[in-house]
Order: sequence, then C-alpha cells, then structure tokens
Amino acid sequence: MPWNWTKPLMLALVAVTAAGCATNKEELLTHGGRSMHDIWRQEAGDGGSGGNVAGRQLLDARQSLRRP
Repeated sequence: MPWNWTKPLMLALVAVTAAGCATNKEELLTHGGRSMHDIWRQEAGDGGSGGNVAGRQLLDARQSLRRP
C-alpha cells in the first residue's frame, strides 16, 4: 500500500504544532497597551472620546430609524 505521504504529513503537523506552542500571545497579537474597550470605541467611530457631535448624530439617526 502507498503510505509514502503519511510521514511527511505527520512531520509537517508536528512542526506546525511545535511552532504554535512556542509562540507567545503577546508577540503574536500585540495591542499596544490599549484595552479591548479602547479599540472598540476607536473602531466604532467615536475616537475614544465620549459625547462628541458625530456620536450624538449617530445616536439620533438610529433613534429615528427605530421601530415604534
């Protein structure tokens, strides 16, 4: 039977697993000292500052579209 492909496949699987276990979460997924809340607020468009005009306009637009 042709089992020639299993040894390279297993070797590759072991290598990927070992590389995955050797990395650090902080090295792989850096966040620059910001919390998830800071990132969420910045990406949501209010830039991390609460109560600005654009944020208020967005809330007003959402309120007008809300069903009664």
